[in-house]
Amino acid sequence: MPEVRISTLDVNRINELADFSRQIHPRLIDARKRISWFLLGTPFLEEIENTPALITLDTDGRIAGQFMLNDQEWYYKNLKYRGVFGYDFFIAEDHRRSGMGALLLFKAVRGERVFFGVGLTPAAEKLYEAAKIKKIGVLKKFLWVNKPFSSAGHVLSYMFKWNGEISGSNCDKVFPAKAFACSLVFKLIQEPPVEKYNPYYDPDVIEFSRSTGFLRWRFFDSDIKYYFYYCSDYDVPLFFVVRPVLRKGLKLLSLVDYKSPVRDGKALGSILKAAKSIARVMGFDGLVSAGSYESINKAFAKEGFLPVGKPAPIVSTFRDDPLTGDNPDVEVCITMADADLDLNFGDDQ
Repeated sequence: MPEVRISTLDVNRINELADFSRQIHPRLIDARKRISWFLLGTPFLEEIENTPALITLDTDGRIAGQFMLNDQEWYYKNLKYRGVFGYDFFIAEDHRRSGMGALLLFKAVRGERVFFGVGLTPAAEKLYEAAKIKKIGVLKKFLWVNKPFSSAGHVLSYMFKWNGEISGSNCDKVFPAKAFACSLVFKLIQEPPVEKYNPYYDPDVIEFSRSTGFLRWRFFDSDIKYYFYYCSDYDVPLFFVVRPVLRKGLKLLSLVDYKSPVRDGKALGSILKAAKSIARVMGFDGLVSAGSYESINKAFAKEGFLPVGKPAPIVSTFRDDPLTGDNPDVEVCITMADADLDLNFGDDQ
């Protein structure tokens, strides 16, 4: 096997990495900008010169593989931890038999910080199994259909290209300033919430940071336009985040993120009702989202959402009992905002 060199990403190689990443996301217009925001902009990165992302170099010193790792904070048992989310694990096709992928993955998951990953290709799944990385949950995708007959027409138009190409996913209408659910009012805000906002986490569930710094980076500093709806009228602050997407000919509203107590089905039900009201008013074909916690998924079902696609495994090096390596009854709460799942690499645009 030829010598494989693995190193952390030097920020001076961002342009080279952007060129390499176009093999993964050929539709992405400005890969450098996206990498700079998602990797270097996170508030949990302590030193910009010391990113957790890993690259492999061929014998000529060129990038031949990457495993992007994103610094995160997560909470469990009333304690805060540092961790990393893995995404965009990719090896150039002409190096896939070299063993480079296995070495890169082992290096990524054996760092000091707890590793989390969501969604696996068959090849990556085998490597995770070999590295003894356990599954700690699954992320299920859900779809609520607003206009069944209209939606079917859009899918057929997409498949058979009737009337030419379907237009992009951005909606010309102005998003409503308020969304209502029963007695609750969700207001569209342009800055992260500050007044009365204190993040809260269930001590018995792994949850990821929703600090003001996270919200600013993830939704307000992005080159993607997100719509952030906030409610301060409940026992604790509630919010949800949406954006338009075009998937398989369907003009959908993506419920990217939501925050409510994980065991409070009433609160999440109000969020889903408010998000559905926006989809109705603006004429979207439906609303798409994802959930990993049982009571949250029950709330989706209660509000008429249907499971779609294949559930995505959630893997981690987390051990609830470090002595035995066991994870008895561990539960994890993840949304599309916790990894790169909502980013428009795969949108039809």
